[in-house]
Amino acid sequence: MIKNFRLKSIFFVLSIILVVTQASAQNLYKTNQYEIGISIGALLSGSVDISKTGESQTLTSKTEFMGRFFFDIVLGRKSSVGVFVNASELAFEGDTVTVSLRDIGIMYKFRILLNKRMGIRPGIGIGYRILNSATPIVNSGGLAVNLSLEFVYALTKDNMKLFLDTGILTQPFGRADEWDVRFGPIPYFNVGVAF
Repeated sequence: MIKNFRLKSIFFVLSIILVVTQASAQNLYKTNQYEIGISIGALLSGSVDISKTGESQTLTSKTEFMGRFFFDIVLGRKSSVGVFVNASELAFEGDTVTVSLRDIGIMYKFRILLNKRMGIRPGIGIGYRILNSATPIVNSGGLAVNLSLEFVYALTKDNMKLFLDTGILTQPFGRADEWDVRFGPIPYFNVGVAF
């Protein structure tokens, strides 16, 4: 009986904390109907598979600089949808070929408020990816499927936020002449600001 009372008391206190936190946390996302963000960081090492009938090759990419931009329309306290642009390069171990990577697409994010100033935003993005280099085999267009997780901290009441952005880039299929170009997941880690 005492155990049951303690359990109910703990649930009651947690419920009160959750309600108060949610009520005060509305400030983090309520100010703007849209949000613009930019971040820089690193696209980490990963594998890129290039294949055609009878031939295949797996290249390992090195860690490279990465930049991201997004424009989100806030759908409410719980979600947003917007466009994203990613820019990076892929340099491969044991090879002199450097490939520019550009993505543009649509991303849906869930907005989870932790308290008045902090939140997390898991998201999924789908778009078009262009890989360009001096080597025709690697020049391709493909489907970009990206996952992200942003850790957000509100710096000001005017809705300026600092965020850590981590996630993965994948390309389930892409084509360069008769070559298939696939990769992923390749992780990334960025730091940015949003307004």
